[in-house]
Amino acid sequence: MNKFDWNKFKNEKIAVNCRTEEAAKEFIEECYIRGIKWINGARNITYYNIHGAEIAYTFNFSGFDSLEYASTCWYKQNGCEIVEYTSEKKQTEFTFQEVIARNVPGVYVCTDKGLRIKYVVINENGGVSIKANYSNLINSTLGIPGYARFKLRESKKQYTLFEIVHAVGGKHYTFRASGNENLKPRDFVICDTSIGKTFGRVAGTFTKELTEKEYMEYKECWRAM
Repeated sequence: MNKFDWNKFKNEKIAVNCRTEEAAKEFIEECYIRGIKWINGARNITYYNIHGAEIAYTFNFSGFDSLEYASTCWYKQNGCEIVEYTSEKKQTEFTFQEVIARNVPGVYVCTDKGLRIKYVVINENGGVSIKANYSNLINSTLGIPGYARFKLRESKKQYTLFEIVHAVGGKHYTFRASGNENLKPRDFVICDTSIGKTFGRVAGTFTKELTEKEYMEYKECWRAM
């Protein structure tokens, strides 16, 4: 929501309509990051089930200095301008302040190679650690400039991959199992290749640490019935 006028939302009679539950979740999260919260301080509540696609959100409409919700019809009747929330390209880089406000566990790598700061770590317990090229992980902001940007490093995990041979004595090719099918050595399989479906046999398996995106880049194979 990079082009959204947050000052106008906070200071004028603006009601933001979210047509889908996903849009509502994203909008409320963006509000929370900017300190715009429900009166009870809850972070993950949208109340979308109350009005569905006609739900709308305002700030300080009743003078409580907090988020409020009602139907678009009700807000129209009460003089509000209705603005539909349209998600733009999802934000992938954050300022240090946004990293802290989001409080999403992970490693945030500094995208500016000219800075001495390397990355910020948000621990599962909410603790913050910072790594610079002249220090170890320490609990300090190290004078991080406001223009610094950080990108969440995608987490990796162990995935099982399969070595498939298409001819006796032939070259081994690596595939992932379709739907995490439990394949075993010597299983006869069908493989999705760049030249179409081909038959092969499982020659072996191994595990590799990958991101989900890296894993999905491998073509699929599945047991031939």
